[in-house]
Amino acid sequence: MTILTELADARAALDFLRHRPEVDANNIGLLGFSLGGCVAVLLASEMPAETFAYIPQQAERKQLNGRSVFDLRGYYVGERFMEALLGIRPLDAAKEITIPVLVAQGTEDKSVGLSGSSAYLEIFRKKAPGSRLEIIAGAGHTFSTLEFTNLLTRLTIDYLLAHLK
Repeated sequence: MTILTELADARAALDFLRHRPEVDANNIGLLGFSLGGCVAVLLASEMPAETFAYIPQQAERKQLNGRSVFDLRGYYVGERFMEALLGIRPLDAAKEITIPVLVAQGTEDKSVGLSGSSAYLEIFRKKAPGSRLEIIAGAGHTFSTLEFTNLLTRLTIDYLLAHLK
């Protein structure tokens, strides 16, 4: 798995949905958490009529059993994964998005600081004034409690309903 294979999977899923008779092909929202958020940014930059949530990520190189790996805040990934990840420019891709974006940030997120989410918001607002940042007090990177999951789900549903036709 690499960021590029994840992007290819997301493209295929979007294509599948767009060809379903019960789906309005011009009214589909994208949603991604953590690395999935990066995939959503890349996909939306190619297909700018989408709405999504995005949360970025950081990594650190380590040695594990004699192999060079990268620690994505507790998730170890190999060289191929990082090569693909390092070859993308999500901030540049974000500049191509012209639809409103919801960025959700937990105050206890140790993987992504508020400055990272704020940087994306600043870019999104240049072409999509309806973009906004929701700060969720006490939530970590994965919004792992039922309370935070429910809150994030409600915020996301409300946002998508407000921005999808």
